Amino acid sequence: MPQMHPFNWYLIYMLVIMLILIVLTGVHYSSTMNPSESDSSTLDKGNTVVNLNQSYLFL
Repeated sequence: MPQMHPFNWYLIYMLVIMLILIVLTGVHYSSTMNPSESDSSTLDKGNTVVNLNQSYLFL
């Protein structure tokens, strides 16, 4: 069975993390720059998700 090198998995893992961070920061900036009263609940959920991810990264 041909096995992939761990370096390839490491690159894929880093690319996925980069994409997630870019999406999260984009949602965070859009929510802070465009506050709307109708989307307050979803914006609060997004901010809590960003805070949880930041605290998880700093563990």
